[in-house]
Amino acid sequence: MEDLSVTQLRTLVEFSKLGTLAKVADSLGYTTGAISQQLSALEKRMGVPLLERVGRRSRLTPAGTLLVQYARRILALAQETETGVREIADAMAGTLRIGIFATSATHVVAPVTARMRELYPRLEVQLIEVPLEEVTLAVQRRDIDASLAINYSSAPIPRVEGLTLTSLTVEPFHLAVAADSPYGRDGRPGHLEEFVDAHWILTPGSTYFGQAIRAACRRHGFEPNVVHDVTDTVSSLSIVAAGLAVTPVTDLMAETFRGPGVRLVPVDHFFEREIVLVHSDESNRRATMEFIALLRQALN
Repeated sequence: MEDLSVTQLRTLVEFSKLGTLAKVADSLGYTTGAISQQLSALEKRMGVPLLERVGRRSRLTPAGTLLVQYARRILALAQETETGVREIADAMAGTLRIGIFATSATHVVAPVTARMRELYPRLEVQLIEVPLEEVTLAVQRRDIDASLAINYSSAPIPRVEGLTLTSLTVEPFHLAVAADSPYGRDGRPGHLEEFVDAHWILTPGSTYFGQAIRAACRRHGFEPNVVHDVTDTVSSLSIVAAGLAVTPVTDLMAETFRGPGVRLVPVDHFFEREIVLVHSDESNRRATMEFIALLRQALN
């Protein structure tokens, strides 16, 4: 059995308003014969007469009158659906500028950006590396529409009116140590106090990350012995692999390092980071929300 046709339903609704096949044909731009075929096909589909002859004219049967009521609702919903889809298509056009930080690009943002391009070919997603400490200002100035950022409880991102922080995922930190290091060899979680005398690799104390790590160590009663002041994660893990120091990393950060010689040691009561998207309440909201949805899928 064939599905109901929108064209057939529209033809029946027009007949209910105009009363003759000829007028319906003029209204819809078809021949009278084509209109008659549409209504005949609709009657066959429904299995009951929809029109009846009264003298030289035709009129709706009770079944036809009832179907017109339903047809009007179906056509209105079809129009609403079409309008909604077109609005989305219009919104998913132009340029969406996304700020990123280094370790977000390889395993998260690049695949999500490729998926956005596949789904919305009229939308160009531009990726722009932004220092984490400058994210809020960059979004506020409209240099970018949104940006990935890291929120630490001990070094939170400043809240600014007109900007929203949308949480994407939360990651625990481990300590990366050399593969032959005695730390964590038994496979059990370590304790931060075990690393009091270790050499550390950290970012500067002026960065959110540097502040958060130092605050975590101070909560455990010591100041980390920072021997290597390095910002790049791959460089830090290369130094770890050489047996020169330890450094805190999450699973996402560790995925950027492809070389051998590094183990991750879980640490009890260490700390975690929240990956968020900082975005304007006004900038290309529909595209931003879709980007957020895809990011969440990739991160969780």
